[in-house]
Amino acid sequence: MGATARPLGTLHPVVVLTLGDNQYENGTLAKFRRSCDRSWGRLKGRTRPAPGNHDYRTPRAAGYFDYFGPAAGRRSRGYYSFDVGGWHLIALNSECAHIGGCATGSRQERWLRADLAAHPARCTLAYWHKPRFSSGMHGNNATYAAFWQALYRAGADVVLVGHDHDYERFAPQTPHGKADPAGGIRQFVVGTGGKTTTASGPSEPTARSATAAPSGSCASRCTRPATTGALCQNRASPSPTAATAAAIERCSASTSAQAGTGAGRPRAGRPRLARRPRRACQALAPADRCSYTLSMDTPTPGRAELAEVATGCACRNLRRTARAVTQLYDDTLRPSGLRITQFTLLVAVGLSEPVPITRLADALALDRTTLARDLKPLSERGLLEITAGQDKRTRLVGLTGQGREAIGRAYPLWQRAQAHIVEGSGPDRWPLVASGLEEVAALALTS
Repeated sequence: MGATARPLGTLHPVVVLTLGDNQYENGTLAKFRRSCDRSWGRLKGRTRPAPGNHDYRTPRAAGYFDYFGPAAGRRSRGYYSFDVGGWHLIALNSECAHIGGCATGSRQERWLRADLAAHPARCTLAYWHKPRFSSGMHGNNATYAAFWQALYRAGADVVLVGHDHDYERFAPQTPHGKADPAGGIRQFVVGTGGKTTTASGPSEPTARSATAAPSGSCASRCTRPATTGALCQNRASPSPTAATAAAIERCSASTSAQAGTGAGRPRAGRPRLARRPRRACQALAPADRCSYTLSMDTPTPGRAELAEVATGCACRNLRRTARAVTQLYDDTLRPSGLRITQFTLLVAVGLSEPVPITRLADALALDRTTLARDLKPLSERGLLEITAGQDKRTRLVGLTGQGREAIGRAYPLWQRAQAHIVEGSGPDRWPLVASGLEEVAALALTS
């Protein structure tokens, strides 16, 4: 959790918007105090949260509302709105079953339409937990179609959601998922707050970027005429969590809106965004319109994370072990004039000669280029012979008489090195070690 909270120390956000699942696994007040508060607590006074399904695993999301207090809205609702500079921000509650529904005509949907009519800001951003559109594990969810209808009719600009443990950006679109470059809403799924990320499925038609990004921060700069700054930051995962957040950095106090009133499409006096893609996950608009920039920012790992790499990395430990073991075998085999890689290659050929080079490469888990490079010096020394197969494109490898003699000289030396490893590991334990190494190799080859 601390890893995703640390970057905010340099961003100095004015407001932090969470996208739900604020405390895994069930959002009790004790867990909020023990985990969330210790890393993100310094930003609690600036946090404007939205609840998620894990928050409601505690009855009535009591821990969530107790921890955030009035900032989370009324307990029976969990939705509210506020302004930052020229932007109107709306927190919605996607846990519909707990608050009387989310469909057209529900209390929350009626409130949303009234709020949009009462706040005709030029730039509007709404955020909640579960996405309407997603290429991730949970997929599209029409439960929130009424939210999109109201926001679309009011000319909203951006929707931020979480739930799926990935990052995905959509092109401006209608509530039905049709592309609408001039008047659509751009949605961001930002579920990379700390819980293990998951791969996305087939992309939705309007998806523009999707990735199982590493846990990290997502920065968004929102601007309008005479309004500067905004940064959106992934919410830290308590231990662990898919919770995400957005942090809005210093926006100008100017709130002079050039927007008209009413709920037309588009609203009178309000130019629509003409956003153009910029890099992998960025979007900008001309300076005289509402604009924003979104960029992924993975936090720098701390000492604990670096120590985990130094001591626990499977690749590092296996390579270190391989170098040490290879050195032992090479030193022991030196009187034979062979290295351990050459000896094992001669043995592999001797077991199935004549063997096609492609089959030998597969057996040794080598690419053909590397194998050809290893075969060349042994062939030049007269230990191997390479001949054409029945198919002119096939090359067969076999031992020569000198090659068999070389194996004979090296074998007793190999036995000495092998005994050192096996006896040192314990004769009963060594088969388990060897089997474990085979399993690791199989995992790597099938990844």
